[in-house]
Order: sequence, then C-alpha cells, then structure tokens
Amino acid sequence: MKKSVGIIVFLCIISSIVSRSETIGHKTYLHEDLKPFRLEGFISPENCGGCHEEIFDMWNGTMHSQATADPLFRAATKLFVGLVSEPGEVADAEHCIGCHNPIAYRSGQIKGTSDNYDNVDDVTKYSISCDMCHSINEIVELRNASFNTDPGNGEDDPGVKRGPRDDAESMYHETVFSDIHASSQICGTCHNVYHLSHITKLEGTYDEWYNSPYNSADESKVVACQDCHMHQAPGIPSTGMTERPDFPGQSAPMGVDRPHIYRHSVIGANTFTTALLGYPQWAELAAERLKHAAVLDISIPDDSGKRLSSFTVRVSNEGAGHMLPTGVTEFRQMWLEVEVTDRKGKTVYSSGKLNPDGSLSDGTCVFNTVFGDSEGNPTLNVATAAVMLTDRRIPPKGYDDETFFTAKALKLPLTVRARLNYRSIDPGVAESLLGENNEVPVVVMAEAEKVIE
Repeated sequence: MKKSVGIIVFLCIISSIVSRSETIGHKTYLHEDLKPFRLEGFISPENCGGCHEEIFDMWNGTMHSQATADPLFRAATKLFVGLVSEPGEVADAEHCIGCHNPIAYRSGQIKGTSDNYDNVDDVTKYSISCDMCHSINEIVELRNASFNTDPGNGEDDPGVKRGPRDDAESMYHETVFSDIHASSQICGTCHNVYHLSHITKLEGTYDEWYNSPYNSADESKVVACQDCHMHQAPGIPSTGMTERPDFPGQSAPMGVDRPHIYRHSVIGANTFTTALLGYPQWAELAAERLKHAAVLDISIPDDSGKRLSSFTVRVSNEGAGHMLPTGVTEFRQMWLEVEVTDRKGKTVYSSGKLNPDGSLSDGTCVFNTVFGDSEGNPTLNVATAAVMLTDRRIPPKGYDDETFFTAKALKLPLTVRARLNYRSIDPGVAESLLGENNEVPVVVMAEAEKVIE
C-alpha cells in the first residue's frame, strides 16, 4: 500500500535515533526577563468553578485544559526529545512542555519535556488553567509562552485576578482591568512559537492575524482572536464568514448582567484529541468551525469548446483570521478532492482520493508546511526544524488556485465536483505515535459543483 510523504518522513525520524548529550539548561535560550512561577500561589480551576460554574464547564475538557494530557503531544514530544543531541535542539525539545503547562514548567515541577508529565498536582494537571491566564501581568515577548504572572498565595489568599472588565467585583478575590486580557496579545504569547536555537517560526497564528485585514488600522473594525474563538456556541460557529453574536449573562451568580459572557471553550480545529479523551462536544464544535472557514469555486477555460482538458479550483479563506490551516500545520492535513463524472455518472477523472490505508494519494493538492533539518532534509521533529522548506497555506481573506489537468480531453457534458477536506493528523502518524489504530475523522470544510453542458 502507498504511504503518504508524512508517514515516510516520520518513520525515517524514528529509525534515525542518535545518542543524546546531557540536557542543556533552557534558560540560556529564553528571555532573561522571564521569572520563575510560584507554584504555591496558584489555585485549582475547580476552586474557580465554585462561582464560575458555567465558564468552568465551557473550559473543562477543551484543548486548553487537556494540553498536557493530550496523548499525541505526550508521545511526539517524548520521541522528539530522544532524537536530538545538538545543544540548541535539545533545549528546544525540552521546552515543549513550557507552552503546554507553563505553571509546571516555570515552577520547576516538570523540569523539561524529558521529565515525567505526571508530576502534576490539582492545579497543574489542568495545563492552561483559569489562574494561569488571569494572573498574567506582563508580556515579555509575543512568543513561546513568554509572560510573567503575579498569582496570590493559594486558596486562602487568592490575590488579584486580571481580566477585560473594569467593574468586576468578587467576594473571594480582588479584580483589576487588564489591557493584556482585552486584546489578542494574550493569545499571541503562546500562539507564536519559535525554535529556541534555529529561530525557525514553528507556529505563527498570532503574527498571521496581526498582519491580516482583521487587524484593521481602524480600531472600530478590528476583529480580535476573542471575537471569534470566545463567541462560539453549538450552532453558532462565529467565524469571519458568519455572525458572531454576543451571549448575555452573568460570569457568576449574583454577578452583573452583561451583554456578553466570553465563551471559554476557545475552540480551534482539533477534531481528534478531545473526542479521544472523552469530550466529543468540543470536537463537534471544532468541526462546525472548520465548515465555516473556506469557500470553493470551480472555473474552466473559456476556450474549452466541447471537451475539457483542465479546470481550476479556487480555495478562499473567508472565515479564518489567520492562515488556513494554522498551528502545527506540518501534522495537520487540508487537501482538495476532485472528481469529474460523465453524463452516466461514471468517474472519468479524480484527484485527492484517499488510499485504502487512509493515506493521501500521490499528487494530492495539500495545503500545509514542511520543515527541514539543518541539512535540508524534511522532518516532522520540530526540535530539528532549522528551515521552512515549503509553505502552502491560504492567508486571511486570500485565496489559492489549483489547476487540474486531465490525461486526455474529456467529452462534454461533465460534472465537476470539489471538496476541501481536513483532518487533525495523518492517521498513519497517529498510529505510529499511539501504537494503535485510531480513526481520525475527515471534515468536509467546503464543497462546490459545476455542470458543464
């Protein structure tokens, strides 16, 4: 059976394990203004849920809350850190946990990726937690979780919680308005990831938004990260191509009635992990978001006559405020599937069909990124990603055209159908990491059909 390029590269990585030198301290590679976290100062999200029950339920089981429990993250990062020996690459590999569990990492509870991920307590087991975000008091750099925090002193003295309200009051903790929490910058601290040594931009979701039409020079027209990702609810995807209604309510019982309560589910595009961990409702919302991100259009040459030799599919990013796809796009798969049928419904041309083993067929039009190591060889190990080899993604409010050429001219009439498909990871790579065959759902993001008489 055919294997996708991603699986082949991944298996090559596994087979090329090298001896690993002594871990180099990560602080050499990080900003000198980053401060250690006081582990004893933070409180458990379950404590927060005592008053903010609805918000807790929105957040619980999401990718933020499960960032360390994610089995793909665990397996991949443990593998990657074991495959590197160059000091800068070791440092970068050891820093993976720094974004997925900042409190555990910056407090020294988990010293690095090679450490035991289960060295957590009631606070840090939740990864990206309430108190972690609402204790941020300084952004040092818009990358690699480079922020500082000022938590309280535990449950008996929870300290000051920062947020986007200037009139919030609490009987349990102090509150203060924070510019950081009212802007996209709080997202940018983690959703920009640079290699610590090679300085390769591994993920640039915030930068993609910052340079997009959504970050308008007219402040009244800015669509911030929160305006989409913290407005979604079932049946309301809240993307750039849909309405983004407010959700009136209270942040806590006896709280102020507000025109909008931010939805802390903060859904992205992961349709696999949350379902795998027992929270399918968040995978369903991710699929709904994906279905309102892109638009397809099919065009044929004006001089086609009575036969068709080529056609073009345009993929427009109408709904995402960043590249499509974004994030770990070396793992994610977004591709075009096209089919041409004759008057009897017989398929006379196709591209992008999955192989029997679920891998992408040769010649499939894939929108993704490919990284290379220091010698220019393709790699899925982000710790060795020294250069971006290719980047075919669709910018916000932009488009990409793919022209398909048939092997021979096809006689009309014909019907051309196109689909834009997405899945969170190549199932072959998932099987290599998890050691079992887990079905990775394919989401049809957009469809188009053109009948040529």
